[in-house]
Amino acid sequence: MSPYLPIAFNRNFHHVRIHVRPNGERFPTVFDSSGVPAHYPTCVMLDLRAKNAAALTMEAVANDLLHLGQVLIFEDFKNFHQRLEDGDYLDDYEIEIIAERMGLETSLLRKLNNPKVTAADRNRLLEKAPTTVNQTKSRRITSAARYIDLVARIGEAKAGPAEKRRRAPLRKEMINFLKELRPKGRSSRTRSAIRADDLAKVVAFVATGDPAKIWSNERLRSRNWAIVSLLVFGGL
Repeated sequence: MSPYLPIAFNRNFHHVRIHVRPNGERFPTVFDSSGVPAHYPTCVMLDLRAKNAAALTMEAVANDLLHLGQVLIFEDFKNFHQRLEDGDYLDDYEIEIIAERMGLETSLLRKLNNPKVTAADRNRLLEKAPTTVNQTKSRRITSAARYIDLVARIGEAKAGPAEKRRRAPLRKEMINFLKELRPKGRSSRTRSAIRADDLAKVVAFVATGDPAKIWSNERLRSRNWAIVSLLVFGGL
């Protein structure tokens, strides 16, 4: 896992700046290192503005995109935008990795992406990394889904009719799967202990229950059911 990507990519996710128009309107967006509004993030901001999103909402999304940029650097997503524009969409593992990293602190990711940080220190920091509250993680995943969907749709607009028909359902499936990974609860803290009667209910459900009643997404259901079954029958 490379700690950084070429500088041309990093420029897309450098900092957030709020432009105040003569009429007092506040327009936040992501700027690159040369002080120019970054292309794709600005497209997202303009789309939100057209939908009358509040300035604070837009600023939160812009910061979420900065976080996404750090995730892409940390996980070494090469040619990310080109892939999406070409219709080479993310697989399940890549989507899960992005969703998981949305729960880390942005400041920590910046530190992990510093080329001066050794691999040993990077692993140590990641193991002890605090997580954000679920509400923040959920919002970030929503912002990432909005961003990925927009870049993919830009690519689809350039494709021929047959290619558009091929890509559209794949894009929607990718985005829906990412959104399914948003945490449902408000808190990210885990309980220190599981009550015996709650554990008994889990075991009984694994033995006789229907996972479709809990997870509507087929791919997410298959993965989670395999994990739960392994833990229960393995005595963990």
